[in-house]
Amino acid sequence: MGREFGVDPGRLASDVMDKMAEKVSAVVSRLLADYGLDPSLVSLVGGGGGCSTVVPWLSRKMNMKYIVSENPEVVSAIGAAMAMLRDSVARNIVNPGAADIAAVRSAVIKSLVEMGADPNTVEVQIEIDGKKNIVQATASGALEMQSRDFGKEAVSEEGLLSSAAAALNPAGRLRREASTGPLTVFSADRESRYFLGLMKKKRKSSVVLDKYGVVKLRASDAETLLTSVGNAAADCDRFIETCSGYNDAGQIVPSVFLLHGSKISDLSTIMGKQQLLDIISLELDGDEQDAPVVLLASPR
Repeated sequence: MGREFGVDPGRLASDVMDKMAEKVSAVVSRLLADYGLDPSLVSLVGGGGGCSTVVPWLSRKMNMKYIVSENPEVVSAIGAAMAMLRDSVARNIVNPGAADIAAVRSAVIKSLVEMGADPNTVEVQIEIDGKKNIVQATASGALEMQSRDFGKEAVSEEGLLSSAAAALNPAGRLRREASTGPLTVFSADRESRYFLGLMKKKRKSSVVLDKYGVVKLRASDAETLLTSVGNAAADCDRFIETCSGYNDAGQIVPSVFLLHGSKISDLSTIMGKQQLLDIISLELDGDEQDAPVVLLASPR
C-alpha cells in the first residue's frame, strides 16, 4: 500500500494510526472534561478485537497510562451480556420533604428489583430540580450472575496500598483515610503546574478502592468523615456545615459521596443541606447502628 501511494510503508501506517487516535482522543478528552478527571490519574482500558493496537497508540499520543483487559476479543460481548440494570422514576413535587424523596426512591428500587437486579447491589442517585419541581431517582444494580464473586479473592492491605499508589501516583506519603470494610479511602498530595508550567501547587487527590483493589471513585480536594450509622445524623450535619462555602445566595453545600458497606451513593447533585441530610438518613435506614459510614465532600 505504501508503494501504491508513493510513501514509506512505515510512515503510512503511522499516519493511519494518528488519524484513528485523533478521532478517539476527541471522545476521551470530552469525557475527561465532563467528569472533571485528571488525565494523569486515569488509565485507558482496552476491550474488543482491535484494542491491543488502538489503545497503546492512543495512550502514547495522550500521554496516559493504559491497560489491555484479559481476553479482550470477547470483552465487549461479555459486557453486553452482564450489563448493569438501570431505571429512573421522576415525580413533580413542590418543595419535597423527606417522605416525598423516600417514596420516589422506594419506587425506583422496587422497579429495578422486579427487573432482576440483586437488591444488595442497587444504588440510587437522587436529583432535585427546585425550578421545575422535579424529584428524580435513578437506580442501577447488577444482575444476580454479575454480583457473584466467581472465586475472586480480596487483596491484602499491602495490595490495596499498591493499587492506591498506582492510581494516585503520589508526590508524598500515601494516606489511608477511612474504611467501611468493603470500601477503603486513600489520599495523597500531588503537584500540579500552571502558568506555562512555571508555577506549581499541591492538590489533594483521593480514591475509593473495593476489596479487590479496583478503583470505584476518584475525588479532588475532598475532605473525609468517618462515623457510624448511629452517629451519622449529628456528625454529617457538622461535617457538611464545615465543608460548605457561602456567597450572596447563601450556603453552597459540597459535592458529597456516601460510603456504607459496599455501596457508594452519589449525592453530588443535591444542593440543599437539609435535603442532603434527609437522603443520607434514607440511605442508612436499616443498617446496624455501629456500622461504619464514610462521607467524601469536595468543594463545588
